[in-house]
Amino acid sequence: MAENVPLQSLSEASLLDMLALLPQAVALYRGDDLEIAFASDQMLGYWGSDRSVYGTPLEIAVPFFKEQGLLAVLRKVFSSGESYTAGSVSLLLMDNNSLENFVVDMHFRPVISQGQTIAVLHTLQKPLPGQTAPTGPADVMLAKSQLAEMHHLNKRLNDQLFQSDFLFRSIFEQAPLGLTVLKGTDMVIEQANGPILKIWGRSADEVVGRPIAQARPELSGQTVLERLEKVYSSGESQVNVGYKVMLRHGDHLREAYVNSVYSPLRNNDGDIIGILVVVDDVTDRVIDRQKRELVEEQFRISVESADLGTWNVYSGTNEFVVSDRTKEMFGFYPSDQVSLEDLLAQIREDYRAGIAGKIAAAMAGDTAYDEEYPVLGRHDGKLRWLRATGRLYPASGGGSPHFSGVLSDVSRRRTEEERKYDFISIVSHELKTPLTSLKGYI
Repeated sequence: MAENVPLQSLSEASLLDMLALLPQAVALYRGDDLEIAFASDQMLGYWGSDRSVYGTPLEIAVPFFKEQGLLAVLRKVFSSGESYTAGSVSLLLMDNNSLENFVVDMHFRPVISQGQTIAVLHTLQKPLPGQTAPTGPADVMLAKSQLAEMHHLNKRLNDQLFQSDFLFRSIFEQAPLGLTVLKGTDMVIEQANGPILKIWGRSADEVVGRPIAQARPELSGQTVLERLEKVYSSGESQVNVGYKVMLRHGDHLREAYVNSVYSPLRNNDGDIIGILVVVDDVTDRVIDRQKRELVEEQFRISVESADLGTWNVYSGTNEFVVSDRTKEMFGFYPSDQVSLEDLLAQIREDYRAGIAGKIAAAMAGDTAYDEEYPVLGRHDGKLRWLRATGRLYPASGGGSPHFSGVLSDVSRRRTEEERKYDFISIVSHELKTPLTSLKGYI
């Protein structure tokens, strides 16, 4: 094997490329003019820009930041050398070519070299909306997309090993994801930034310079070491999605879930000299998702037990989602693709316009929705009385407002009520007849 090369020998360009590919919104501003040195694709999306803004003062490239007071804060961080953090603040960002209001967390960190601030690192993220975030397959697809970007980040980093010293240490330490460099067959921990030390529950003195198996004995019996050894021996990267691990937490272990990428590092001769590890602790997200899935499963069981139908109309996309039971109530087959207009068409004509107006008012947020109406089944022609109750749920976490509710078949109750009404009418008529005759006789 060729002689190991120093892993600090990453060019400034490769570091900027590395952070540009991060799944988080990250940007670096240099100098008094806050010139954009780089921005991740996520941040560029929030600006409505592309990488052509590199080298442009932030004030010119993103004018709406100045209007919201961010430039003043950034300049203060640059001049004072003190970090600034703001949680759950309202901020206007670009979304589909228009400025939209988002609730975000912001962090401005000075990048200091030889005692002087040379740049400001800006990270921005949306707080996790536990009760409204998408679940199920969408979560998995998002995690896989982010991990693909992390994997690409590692490959770009590995491909560009040459002389550089600017920003390596400062950005490595301040990167929003956990980063570590493992060197040699013993996988000695050569570099470990703050986020990964926090994930490990260790200090730098405990782990740096030691083989990972010795530095982290809690990994014994877990598959982490086996996966790392496989990457080193095969030269193929390893991507882990929602990977369950036991991590040190004080004097005991905690159950955690991480997204991670293990990528081999090579020297100029192509020989593997170590592994670059990128880790994101997603424990809170996974637990929140599990809780939501449990609540949704309980809700689904309750709805099915009560023989109810459900529907959702998403205002931003006009997507219409209904359960099979809802289709059945309107006389459709479960395999039928139906729209809101298809369901409205099955409502009896004398009720149709009124119900459509009530739905429109509820979707506009003007009123609650609780209506009963007759429908004629699409395929079976059967008359049913349905009760629909729902409400408009406001947008949350950058999502769209949605009009949702449940549907029940009240045909039996309506039939019984009609029978009672008919019975009362008959009795009333029969009573009136002899009384009228008697009155005439008298």
